[in-house]
Amino acid sequence: MSEKAKTGSNKQAKAKRRAGERAADFQREQLLGRLSKLSENSKRQPNYRTAFRLLRNRYEVAGPKAKLELLKVAAFMIWVLERTLT
Repeated sequence: MSEKAKTGSNKQAKAKRRAGERAADFQREQLLGRLSKLSENSKRQPNYRTAFRLLRNRYEVAGPKAKLELLKVAAFMIWVLERTLT
């Protein structure tokens, strides 16, 4: 494989990775927005605090694959809070 072909495939891989990171960050912002819209009663629940920590503290230090899993867990926790306490 030529040097030029390697560089092109590296650029494509980086672009794809950046697009995935932007999509994950967008989803994170949507989840934080859903959290902020919950009732005061919901915000006093342990699940609220856990979901908030996952999206703030843990998300920032997690690797790319772990970020996707954190988003799934937080989305489920928010879904439960929306259904039970709002």
